[in-house]
Amino acid sequence: MVELLAVVTIIMIMLVLLLPLSGKLRERANRAECFSNMRSLQAGYNLSVSDRDGQLPSSDTGPAYGLNNSNDWWVSAQRIDVGAVWPYVRSAKAYTCPSYPRPARFFLKRHFSLSVRIGSRAGGVDDALRRYSEVFSPARTHVFIEEYDNRSEAIGPSPGALDGYVVARDGRWVDCPPVWHDMGAQFTYLDGHAEFRSWVGPKMRTVDVYEWFYSQNSQYWPTTPKDTEDWKWMLDGVLNAYPR
Repeated sequence: MVELLAVVTIIMIMLVLLLPLSGKLRERANRAECFSNMRSLQAGYNLSVSDRDGQLPSSDTGPAYGLNNSNDWWVSAQRIDVGAVWPYVRSAKAYTCPSYPRPARFFLKRHFSLSVRIGSRAGGVDDALRRYSEVFSPARTHVFIEEYDNRSEAIGPSPGALDGYVVARDGRWVDCPPVWHDMGAQFTYLDGHAEFRSWVGPKMRTVDVYEWFYSQNSQYWPTTPKDTEDWKWMLDGVLNAYPR
């Protein structure tokens, strides 16, 4: 009996030690799957650009503005198949991230946004670029970003945010980036590559999505030098599309 208890104790200790490792390995696998999905979407986006003779698909996401839906990269939960990227990435799963928080993960049909500076025909951006040739530095210009639609928890089922991702020149932010990938988020670039950004600022690492949504200006954010570093990095990914 003593030997049995000793074995059970050893097994329990091993389980306690292995559980955190198992969680980290699962998140790394989710992060890799998310990264692959974003790369696929970016490849589909670029193929669409090529077939449109350099015209950038709109980053707007729905008929709310009375736009031609076929110009939008993504349209709605009901008509995902008529988005500009769908003919090149015919998988609804590619529009999602396995680490997106529950319960929103199960009713939101997309977990990524596009930069509103690239191809937007709405969203309050007057100087959005329409053609690939207009982009000054494709290798340094963000296109897709993971997003946390902070409204989803409050309003229930939703296809996702209508406006694209933007860090505006006046400091406003739209679409909260996540922290569930080891306190970071993943981005794609117009030249086709993707990368992971680990947040260094305390506000970025603990951001409250409701605070994010209601305090979208530089008066409230960033608040520390490290947060400023994160903010400037994201701002550069938007403004690198323009010559300075």
